[in-house]
Amino acid sequence: DSINYAKMIQSAILPSVETIRKNLPFSFIFFKPKDVVSGDFYYYHVSDGVTGSHGAVSSAMPPSHPIANVIVAAADCTGHGVPGAFMSLIGFDALNHIIKTHDTIQPGLILNKLHENICQVLRSGIYDTSNKNGMDIAVCSINPGKYEIQYSGAHIPLYIIRKTGDTIDEMLAKSVHKRISNGKHELLIVKGFAKSIGDFGSPNKLFPDYNLKLSQGDTVYIFSDGFIDQAGGQKKKKYMSKRFRKFLLSIQELDMYHQYHALEQELKAWQGDNEQTDDIVVIGVRMNR
Repeated sequence: DSINYAKMIQSAILPSVETIRKNLPFSFIFFKPKDVVSGDFYYYHVSDGVTGSHGAVSSAMPPSHPIANVIVAAADCTGHGVPGAFMSLIGFDALNHIIKTHDTIQPGLILNKLHENICQVLRSGIYDTSNKNGMDIAVCSINPGKYEIQYSGAHIPLYIIRKTGDTIDEMLAKSVHKRISNGKHELLIVKGFAKSIGDFGSPNKLFPDYNLKLSQGDTVYIFSDGFIDQAGGQKKKKYMSKRFRKFLLSIQELDMYHQYHALEQELKAWQGDNEQTDDIVVIGVRMNR
């Protein structure tokens, strides 16, 4: 009963998918805790204070009012179950406080402040490398009207999928670590910084910002490693990043509603009778008006 009540508390702080779709109508949140409560979480905030209503959304209609930037984040805290859930509540509260107090949409600044905050909250010396409490996280600030996105990540990369042959912005081209194509579409990988939030051995880290110009129809993804690390298949091995990228490329003809269900079916088929390995969160946003 206590664990189920904890789930209610954790669920209450997470924004509803219907609310998110008021301002990001072409999006999905695939969220699947390993246990009753989760060490993964997602975050959403509209920078100018304009938020969608909490009513149900029956179809992916564009927002009826102009908005500035929508901040979304996917986070993977140390552990899962109860310990992970405690970290996720600490992380969510800190992230929310930073964004609202500093009134910033700059992901790199948000992550730098988050790192400082987590180190302070856990009351551990920042040079104590034996303490690995913390989180991996990707933060995106999206301007849907201008097809612009700012991104910064702690270990978690940004995936951008677009039609092969589409013109690529110079800044985006410089930011891409790797490009993968299946002929029709290509996947661009922008790498996250190779340190975690709360990694006490790195007190002076500065998380870089990537300011990227996208095109209509581009789809972006941020995610924890839960899907990738899921054991399954005939040999009960991890799903792995390579298979995940190939799968995302294969579902680009689908709208975001059907992409969500495709992910759900893919996970179920791969996992089979195996226990879920870790918490899972995958966020997908298509840049359409």
